[in-house]
Order: sequence, then structure tokens, then C-alpha cells
Amino acid sequence: MAFSANDVLDVAQLYLRHSLTDSEGLRIFNQGLNQLGSLGLIHSVETYEATSEAKTVDLGADCIGVIYVVDENDNLYYRWKYVDGEVTFAEAGEYKIHYRILHPPVETLDEEALLHNLYKACLTSYVIGFAKLKDDDYSHDGIRNMQDFERLGVQAFNTVIKSRKPTQVRTFRHG
Repeated sequence: MAFSANDVLDVAQLYLRHSLTDSEGLRIFNQGLNQLGSLGLIHSVETYEATSEAKTVDLGADCIGVIYVVDENDNLYYRWKYVDGEVTFAEAGEYKIHYRILHPPVETLDEEALLHNLYKACLTSYVIGFAKLKDDDYSHDGIRNMQDFERLGVQAFNTVIKSRKPTQVRTFRHG
């Protein structure tokens, strides 16, 4: 369920009716990945077993923020704290941490981006929009493709996140 920069560039170049150089295509593709990350539209999942001695996990420099945490029974878990890339749990247990990340740049056109295929269309729109706006700052087609990039990115993120959210939600009543 991954795709390469080449897959995106092939479709974009068909639309543009001209070729991009490999280095130009790679730079634009990586900029699109960076934009997706800065919009908070890429996520990852980490499973962590918190013990009585170690209740903190470092999610790394690419972590932007935590979306939600579930316990071993796939119930939403609320007793955690996120500060500077680290999640601390109130109690021991096994948890799945769903969090937003910046995707690392791809080094070659053939290297696969570790994203769901739903993101392919939005990155294609980004490449097209970028190329159109590079030639003409006021290109209506370029502006529309950049808007499509954001819309399709949000749709892809919401679809992927919905399919992974737990089905049970704990309800608290105050009396």
C-alpha cells in the first residue's frame, strides 16, 4: 500500500503535457510530503508496553502530536500526557499510540513513500499545481490543483483514521 514519487510524477506529467526533470520532480514531491505533514495529515501508529519502571515513550523527531491512544482492548485511553515528542502514561499496560508525523523525504524517484494509496491523488494534484504556479503565479488551474491537494489530503487522512479508530467509546456521566 505504498507508491513511489515516479508513480505520482508519471500521472502529473500526463496532465501537464510536458516532462519535469528528475531532480525537479523529486524536489516537488518531497515538498508535497512536507506540506502534508505540516497540515498534520500523515499519521503513524506505535505499540508500546508501559511497565511500572518505564511509562514514557519517545516518538521521535518526526512526531508532530498525538491524535489518540487505545489500550490493549481497543478502548480509548485518556490517562496520558504528551510533551516534546514523549508520551507518558499514568499506569502500566499495552497501548497503541496514533500520532501525526512528518514523512521523511524520499531520496530517489523509485523509493516508496510509506503512505496509503489514497494520498497518491493529493500528491499528484500538488505536483500539477506547483508546476502550473511555477510558470504563472495566477494560474487558475494551478490554484485549483493546490486546493484539490488540501481537500484530497484531508479526505485521505479522515478515511484512514476512521478505519482505525476503536469501535467502543467509554462514556463518563457526572451526577
